[in-house]
Amino acid sequence: MADLQEQQFANRVPAGDLAAADAAKACADLPGGTATASDGGAVVVSAACTVLAGWDRTTDGASRGELLFDRSWRRLTASTPAKDLWLVPFSAADPVRTLRTLNRAAPGIGRALADAVRGVEGGRDRVARPAG
Repeated sequence: MADLQEQQFANRVPAGDLAAADAAKACADLPGGTATASDGGAVVVSAACTVLAGWDRTTDGASRGELLFDRSWRRLTASTPAKDLWLVPFSAADPVRTLRTLNRAAPGIGRALADAVRGVEGGRDRVARPAG
């Protein structure tokens, strides 16, 4: 029971542990540090790549990168089938060691990052955090 409680209330982001490093690499691979947003506009995401690469995978108030990862991850997983998202897909026969290695060439990674950057920079996706 204690292990389950610790996991439930931990400030780690499991999806971040699985995919943030590969997402940062996919971001860095975008030509010219630019991605195309859903509306077709170009968005410079190079600073976002650095933020994702340095993110500590936690939700601490001082953790840089959590909001950006959350917004881009939600967009990516909503628009990309799981079979296209992972190089090693989930297997019920090996649940502990599967669902790993994000497909850095998955369709939608650049778009998800561009849309997330716009949302965070534009203030539309800001999350109020308590002071202190």
